[in-house]
Amino acid sequence: EQTLGVNFFRAEVALDVLVTDLDSGQSVAFEGSFTFTPRAGGGFVADGQDIVLTTPQGNFTLDLNALTVDGDGHVISGGGSIEDTDDNFDLQRLDFEVTGPATGQLTATFDDSSTKSFALNLVTGTVTEI
Repeated sequence: EQTLGVNFFRAEVALDVLVTDLDSGQSVAFEGSFTFTPRAGGGFVADGQDIVLTTPQGNFTLDLNALTVDGDGHVISGGGSIEDTDDNFDLQRLDFEVTGPATGQLTATFDDSSTKSFALNLVTGTVTEI
């Protein structure tokens, strides 16, 4: 379950996302917020470093790289990364990038430095290993 709230008066997005590690079944509830720059014609662009996402298990760090949302609420370009700062999972970082209309790619780097890549459907939220 995900909740994403956008406050255009404060130029801020608030996140409340539940993520489950498919191997271990461990779930983590992320909460955090970031600011953005409104786009002409609607939507916004978010750029940010060291955005702390708090969880009951510990903190994660979110960095955004020109993550762009159009006036209809669709993510259309950009990307970023999430670092497992407090070592909650067997994961160092998760990099994400928008690769096309309604699609993205995730690359997970694990504690042992191995990697896995995933395709992301930005409409349904479905993640598939590639």
